[in-house]
Amino acid sequence: MKYKPAIFVFTLILVLFSCTKNSTNNNNPFTLTKVNENIILVGFGSDIIAALKTDSGIVIIDSGCTKRLTKIYKFLITKYFDESEITYLINTHGHYDHCAGNSVFTEVTKVGHYNCLLELQKNQTSSINTDSLLLSVSKQYIRNLCDEDLPPSEKDEISKQAIKYKYASEDYQN
Repeated sequence: MKYKPAIFVFTLILVLFSCTKNSTNNNNPFTLTKVNENIILVGFGSDIIAALKTDSGIVIIDSGCTKRLTKIYKFLITKYFDESEITYLINTHGHYDHCAGNSVFTEVTKVGHYNCLLELQKNQTSSINTDSLLLSVSKQYIRNLCDEDLPPSEKDEISKQAIKYKYASEDYQN
């Protein structure tokens, strides 16, 4: 069955996301988790991408939800892996929060299902609605920050989400 390797890699990534601890500190809102010598996870809030060192080069799984954040993710990845070895970017599906940073990886082969390409093309034609949706989501997160009963850790995550969606909205405006 020709889909076995893809299913295995996808399953492996899901397991890795659920079994690792994030390494972060109060001064750095970004997480960088070194799973082992060949796999790292980089993220900001709920936005996480993976970098896997393979015999064919470094493979990036998804590119994140904004170009601005993805540039930082790429910088963090190059702390562990040589940028010139990044050869593939795999998009798991065509939602903006998984593909909006694709343009940051200019010199790599992008891989995804044909439906992913169709979804990306559809999203480009409806950018006006997407922009207003992203901005309204960001504003809702900002309103949620006013809840005085929230613990600091939750407020931290909410502020990351607000920033993430604001950046995504700015990407669509440009």
